[in-house]
Amino acid sequence: MIFSFQLAEWVGMNPWWGFLGCIIAIFATALAIIFYYKGKKVKLPCYAVRSSNIVSNLVSKIETLEMLYAGKPIENLTVTKLLFWNAGRDTIDYRDVASADPLRVHAKESCKILDAKILYEKKRANKFSITNPNNPSFISIQFDYMDKDEGAVIQLIHTGKSSDDIEVTGTIKGAGKPIFKKPYHKVKTLNFRSPFTGATYSFSGKKARYLMATAMFITPILFFSVLFAKNDTSIGDVLSLAVFFILYWGFGLLLIKRGIPNSD
Repeated sequence: MIFSFQLAEWVGMNPWWGFLGCIIAIFATALAIIFYYKGKKVKLPCYAVRSSNIVSNLVSKIETLEMLYAGKPIENLTVTKLLFWNAGRDTIDYRDVASADPLRVHAKESCKILDAKILYEKKRANKFSITNPNNPSFISIQFDYMDKDEGAVIQLIHTGKSSDDIEVTGTIKGAGKPIFKKPYHKVKTLNFRSPFTGATYSFSGKKARYLMATAMFITPILFFSVLFAKNDTSIGDVLSLAVFFILYWGFGLLLIKRGIPNSD
């Protein structure tokens, strides 16, 4: 009983125990928020586009040149791969597509879609299909359902000049419009040149991500080491820095996390 009282008195006299309790409370709150959002079931239709321009204004530059596609004259020719998928945890069913605003791939302004086909499906059971109507400004997308990270890759041949000429429109009940995401460029190698020896070191993309993650977690430890070395450090200073680095870690994890699913 006496030992318990002495321990409680010692803890009460040591302000760092209060600081430690605040840090634990902050981490527990952050983990609770993370687990809440990770477990939350939402429908999240997304799309990304990547284009390769084959011909751009070549006909106007050479007067005697005539370029045809399927017998029709064109000035620009671009091949676009469009990835459409469900990034949410809730299943998107074909009944979730609003009948008044169906899913369509639109060519902006005066661009025309010359050809379209499905290159890849995550699952055959998704039953993706496209309808190419008489109107060359858009194609329609149909599917049975999409679970998390399921979708399809559609190849478009059109008269635009870049990915900016293509967009996906439509409305998903409970989710709204499809969200555009920039394509993910996978880093295969990362080259680093030493400023001391001049030697060049190469790291694979996987090793580079590990190095970035290690640096992200070591940096706060170095800051805390310098802070604790000072005699005039207050609990408020340490607490403020701890909150900052918790936000820093969270932002870093969002940057490392891939926004576009793998194809396997």
